Formats: sequence, C-alpha cells, structure tokens
Amino acid sequence: MSHLTTIRTQITSIDALRLACAALGVPVTRGGCARFYAGLSEPCDYVITLPGRYDLGLTYQQASGTFAFVADVELLSGSFGSRDPGRQFLGEHAGRLTQEYAYAVLQLEARRKGLQIARQTQPNGTIRVVLQGRNL
Repeated sequence: MSHLTTIRTQITSIDALRLACAALGVPVTRGGCARFYAGLSEPCDYVITLPGRYDLGLTYQQASGTFAFVADVELLSGSFGSRDPGRQFLGEHAGRLTQEYAYAVLQLEARRKGLQIARQTQPNGTIRVVLQGRNL
C-alpha cells in the first residue's frame, strides 16, 4: 500500500527549479497530474516527470510563499521504492534535486549581479562553487 505525502520545502523560484531540472535532464510542466502508485494521480501546480512510475508534484503554499512537494512517500524514502528509477534519479529525500535547486538559485543571483560562476563537483558528490567578478 502506498501513501501520498506533502512535504514543505524552500522552493520559491520556478525559474530556478526549471534550471535545476534542466541540469538533471527532466522536464517541469505547469499544471497536470503527478503519477503515484497503482495509477493514482493528484493535480499539482507543477509536475516534474521522472523515469519510473512516480512523478514529483509541486503545489504553491500561499501562506509561506513556497512550493510543497507532493509525492508518493516511496519516491522520497522507504525500502519499497528504493529501486524505482525516479528515486535513484532524485536521491533520498530528493537530495539531488534540492542540491541542484540551491545551485540554480545561486547561479541566477550571480548572473543578476554580473558575477561569473564556476562549478566543481567533488568526488563525494558535493558541489564547490567559485564566484568571480568586481562586485565581490
């Protein structure tokens, strides 16, 4: 049996989310229904279409000004979904997506300030970022 969950996030910029998903090679669609276990679906403001049988939905939370993840709990954690390609793609608790999102926010802000940004992925998967420019 599967369960749907809504998880609060710090996702506030759809532009940064689109940039992060493009870096990961997955599309973000405005509107639509996210796929869950056993053919269930849920309407969402945005849907990240993933490989495998699950998608990651996002719904806008007006009170906080953020987007919440709407997902089958197995997509984000738990033993049953650990072999699903979408989970392997996103990482545990969507860690890979949130890391790319944080970098995308920094990238957009650096561009806005006229800075150059360089990214170096470390052997352990963390990202090292170097900013250069007159405004530092």
